[in-house]
Amino acid sequence: MSASESRQATIIGRTAATLLVAELNDSNVDEKPAVRVVNFLPAEVEAIALGLAGVKLRDRSDPVKVVVAAGGFPDEYLESLEPPQFRLQSDETLTIHRNRLTSSGQVLIELGTQPDAETMGETHTFGDHDLLFSGIESADRGESTEWQERLRVMLDHAWSLHSSKDKPVYLEDKLSKLLGAFLELGVTPAIRTWAAFVDQAVIELVKIDGHWNYLQTEEAVREALATLPLFADSALDFENPVRRLEHNLRINRSENPYTGKHIDSSQVVDLVDAVIFLDESDQELPSEQAEHIKSEMKEFLERSADPDAAMRGAVELYYWLQLFDKERTQTRRLGD
Repeated sequence: MSASESRQATIIGRTAATLLVAELNDSNVDEKPAVRVVNFLPAEVEAIALGLAGVKLRDRSDPVKVVVAAGGFPDEYLESLEPPQFRLQSDETLTIHRNRLTSSGQVLIELGTQPDAETMGETHTFGDHDLLFSGIESADRGESTEWQERLRVMLDHAWSLHSSKDKPVYLEDKLSKLLGAFLELGVTPAIRTWAAFVDQAVIELVKIDGHWNYLQTEEAVREALATLPLFADSALDFENPVRRLEHNLRINRSENPYTGKHIDSSQVVDLVDAVIFLDESDQELPSEQAEHIKSEMKEFLERSADPDAAMRGAVELYYWLQLFDKERTQTRRLGD
């Protein structure tokens, strides 16, 4: 596991642990609150268990009990757990523990498919999708503010990995506006991709010494955009990001940014050969710079695997959009 993947797992696991405690505390009307946890990766489960170690619910005298069902994993996995945290024995099921609830609260974690999954389905369930959008239907996510609270929890954990200074208020605001734009477009970012993006935004910001102003914060978030399925975009306006974000998403989905119609990569390559790139002053780019951009574009378009952040960040959205400007390519706009 790479360092970035390890941080991502830590952020997700710690965020989940914080939210699980909140959910169990909200269940105080239940004398024996319990939650079933599903769809997390092994390293994330380790971080969840660590985040819950020794935690006591409100008005409870004993720590929360954690049981992890991890059949098929090596014996050394989670061997450091100490009571009241346990790895499920081979002759046990989570249903047994669900039927032996205690007042301290229980977190019952499933890794993979468990034989009693159908029975456990009756237990309140928390999955990876709940890290941002718990209990919110897709159509209502743009109207709800709960995801903003959950985003704050995730950001707090990401920030703690990189800095002991106070987190700048601007950072949460910029991330919230960007995520809100995704939701307005009906797009829900993959949770692990979003966690990696939040982590990278923090990394970019803490590279700057001293106090952080809103311009520095915006620049840091823009620098991290390629971690999402987005091209670098130094012109992204956080006060009105929806249209620009839509264009970016469409090109990454092989669509015309203006019409949304599908386009074939080979057609885009032809436009790359024909385009005359302009700089932000509407002056033609020097040939060497233009050829470098075209080379990076072709590498992206002719790739044999999914693009990584380096490939997405190699060329600004500003230049990708010029491919769809008929004045730049001397042709009708592709996808019209």
